[in-house]
Amino acid sequence: MSNWKRRFFGGSNALIASCFTLIAFGFLYSISLDMRISADLSSEGLNTLEPETKAQLRLLEKEGLLLQITAFTAQSGRNDAFRKNQAIKDFLKRLSIESQSIEWSQVDYDKERFTAERLGVNEYGRVVLQRGEARIDLKERNLFRMQTVNGQRTAQFTGEAVISEAIARLMSDELPSVYVLSGHGEPSIKSVGPDGISDLASRIERDGYRIDTVQLLHSESGGDPEVPSDASLLLIVGPKSEITALENNAILTYLDAGGSVLYLGDTDCPLPEFLEGIGVQQPDGVAVDKKSLFPYWDRPIPTVLQHPITQDTVEGGYTMVLTHPAAFILPENSSVRFEPLLRLGPLAWIERGGIITAGAAAYEPEYDLKADMVQGFYVQLPKGGQIAAISDSEWVQNQLLDDVPASPTLIQGLIYALTGESRRLGLRPKVKIQPQVLLTKPQLSTVQFLSLIPMPLLIFLIGFGVWNRRRNQ
Repeated sequence: MSNWKRRFFGGSNALIASCFTLIAFGFLYSISLDMRISADLSSEGLNTLEPETKAQLRLLEKEGLLLQITAFTAQSGRNDAFRKNQAIKDFLKRLSIESQSIEWSQVDYDKERFTAERLGVNEYGRVVLQRGEARIDLKERNLFRMQTVNGQRTAQFTGEAVISEAIARLMSDELPSVYVLSGHGEPSIKSVGPDGISDLASRIERDGYRIDTVQLLHSESGGDPEVPSDASLLLIVGPKSEITALENNAILTYLDAGGSVLYLGDTDCPLPEFLEGIGVQQPDGVAVDKKSLFPYWDRPIPTVLQHPITQDTVEGGYTMVLTHPAAFILPENSSVRFEPLLRLGPLAWIERGGIITAGAAAYEPEYDLKADMVQGFYVQLPKGGQIAAISDSEWVQNQLLDDVPASPTLIQGLIYALTGESRRLGLRPKVKIQPQVLLTKPQLSTVQFLSLIPMPLLIFLIGFGVWNRRRNQ
């Protein structure tokens, strides 16, 4: 074979090899977007699901029912929005690769409000898990944690265990039960009117609980009434008449067995015996403060104190407003430890009458009372029972639940803590701080453009140059 032919075929081989390399690269890139195959090449397995999560997904496959996950985007314009959206998207992709029973979508909250309204979502960053009729909603703050990386505070995705726990609860035939006490003029969980608590009941159900009412005035079996044995929480909301001794005994028995009670009182609610028995007092009158919601003198703004129950409320900077609240006076010397949750300012007092001037109450020593009081507390009893109490119940009614910024986070924190969900969800895997290159969406688009057009073109030119050089030798 002549010399020029060898050069021609040698250069042609190099050019053809370069072209085939480009075609293979493009083919692999295109199918990688759709195939359920992935490889984690990080040294510490940072992109591999935890064994517990994989176990839940295997159980989900055996059940044969589809799990739908709808993730709403973070609030646009915030520095961490793109990072949060990408982290959720990447994680849901890994779930769908691991299990064909996962169907997920990421919804732009600003552009697809119809989807948000259909699912009853009214905030950014929420993740909705649905399996048949069962549903659990996860808030953005439960899925991310602020971490310091290279001197910068950034949002790190820590929600794998939370989502895994939610999947486990959706597959369980027995959801945790919340029972609402009835029989004393309490607001109804089925009432959609302004004084009802149907919105609260819907929130509780969306958080993965079963909710029902219970009355303890008598027992259908003929014996003493009892709080249902499957109750994770007994919720008492604004009773207008006194809780009887028979009911109180049933509640004390439940508490002695390690049960949990959330009491939301009011100035019209007689203090139950199970609270009086541990030394709590409720003087007559309305707790008021100079700091109140204008123009209402009886809607004070309490300080939300730092506590595991109030952590989300405090960190979110949400404002709490109470409506015509009572005052709790806690015992100074007690065998149990009271932990305050809400407290009015140092100028607060208990209003018992007198003159309202220009729509504002004023402290009058001959009528009113100054006292060391709180508007919310938590206490764990010696036998393991738990009680949390707030001296107002109107804040959870339909007319105010979504209007007071702190209400949704506070009620969720109370329910999670009293049912033990905060402890289970707190057992999260070690936070994986992944080394990341921070790219904005335009920067990412630029990188994709360079990798798909200029880089392959450069490889082609190099191959052509090699071919041309060999040809001229």
